[in-house]
Amino acid sequence: MRQIQRCNNSIHKFLLTQKGTFISFGSEFRNPEILHPLLCHHPNWPKLRKILEEGSNWPLLPINKNDRPAKNKELIERGNHKSALKYNSELKEVLKKEVKQGWMIPLPLTYISSLRNGELAPVGMDDKQWNERQDGTKQVKLRLTHDQSFDTKSGVSVNARVISKSLEPLYYGWCLSRVIHYIVSLRICHPYTKILGGKSDIKAAYRRITLHGDTAELCTIMYDNIGLTSTRLTFGGSPCPNEFFLASELCTDLANYIIHCPTWDPDIIKSPHAKNLHPPSLLDESIPYRKARELDVEIAEDNWGRFDNFIDNGFAIVPDLANNKKRALEAMLLAIHILYRPLDPNEQIKRNDCLSIGKTP
Repeated sequence: MRQIQRCNNSIHKFLLTQKGTFISFGSEFRNPEILHPLLCHHPNWPKLRKILEEGSNWPLLPINKNDRPAKNKELIERGNHKSALKYNSELKEVLKKEVKQGWMIPLPLTYISSLRNGELAPVGMDDKQWNERQDGTKQVKLRLTHDQSFDTKSGVSVNARVISKSLEPLYYGWCLSRVIHYIVSLRICHPYTKILGGKSDIKAAYRRITLHGDTAELCTIMYDNIGLTSTRLTFGGSPCPNEFFLASELCTDLANYIIHCPTWDPDIIKSPHAKNLHPPSLLDESIPYRKARELDVEIAEDNWGRFDNFIDNGFAIVPDLANNKKRALEAMLLAIHILYRPLDPNEQIKRNDCLSIGKTP
């Protein structure tokens, strides 16, 4: 707290003093100066570069300066959602991890309103998701939810003040339609050729994007008498899908450029994760091929294969021709390796790898 006080109670000014550390802007990505020659012609690069250098800064309508401390006081008296109380011990462990990773800054709860933009929101624990055990049984997967849509009598929520028209437009919603259309087009062109599919996953995807300090102050939660200011995209801020879209779309396009490059040799230029992948699991040869129906739209013939994405998930679809199988396995991994900063064994804080191997079949 004292270091932030010396920075005029500004999280942003404090973060500017932390260049080169695990809480600095863009710390999960390679240096923008290194990436620029490769990515400078991509339309997303200028905006993504700004985020990597200054943090994600959300466009918001202003709030009355008297409403924010009144809102914080009301939320402190109310407390977190019932699910946070139900899973209190699990929530505590999650928050320990967040702080240890440098994703949250713990501060005295009474100090939050002293920050220029300090704003609290309640949290909950979502228990509606499941993990699959090795034996096929299900296990409840708990996820921290940051309710930045929660309004109080004293003031409206952060999400209600977001200027939506200023956010980057999203194309995630059409991912499934694009993938299906491409699969059908491949079956039309290749009636008796296997069509292979694969998936990659960015681990803790939103936590890879650092927030601008002024926005970080708006993303503060509470636990007992502690306020925890998030330094990364939250699971509850409405601009977060749009902000992460800049990175995920660019990474997917990069993977598409790689797989369509005829001079790329995956045996020479590859991600260090390539050796950890399992070979494709193929359907039984006795299963007959189905005839594809005619499409209402024209899809350009593409025998190299294509990548698409939905938030933190990348999808590969390729016809089993030539060396496509190996190229498809490694192109997205290489794109992720190029964009995100690899692990450094000498770092003071142990980071998780960006690629979630367990979710990348």
